[in-house]
Amino acid sequence: MFRRETATWRAGRALSVAVAATVTAGCTAPGAVREGDPVAGPEWNTSLRYGPGSAGDARPASLSAVTVQEHPLFDRLLFSYGGSRPGYRVSYRGADGRTLTVTLKDIHGDAGDGARAQLPAIREVRSADAADGVIRTSVTVAEAGLPFRVGLDVGSFYVDVAHPGAATS
Repeated sequence: MFRRETATWRAGRALSVAVAATVTAGCTAPGAVREGDPVAGPEWNTSLRYGPGSAGDARPASLSAVTVQEHPLFDRLLFSYGGSRPGYRVSYRGADGRTLTVTLKDIHGDAGDGARAQLPAIREVRSADAADGVIRTSVTVAEAGLPFRVGLDVGSFYVDVAHPGAATS
């Protein structure tokens, strides 16, 4: 069927595209970064990573699980949640350079007690339940200053830590 383009039809189409772009702006593929997002992106690094999130005090995210997964070149710490995207901050802390601290804000739920992971990069994960909408997780890594990256997907936030000696370029 042929559809004749009119000024009204083109305006409606432009509005549909704008709405679709707005709806999907908060939903990025793993490792994807939106323009202007303060997250350092998918590149491997040892610098502070942070993002403001879209959840707020009125609509905090709800944590449903914290898991650790081994991949061929890295280990992944995965936070699964429902609702809006929580804010985050990830950085190395401590004198030994082996403690990666992950802080999620505007979130509630049980983060679990932690566990000894004994994976190539992630050795131990210790979390505290949400207090005042903040969950803090300490990750002990195998060697000081292993490169890491962060990413967002719909319903999850992850931190990948490179295996010792893995090529991360």
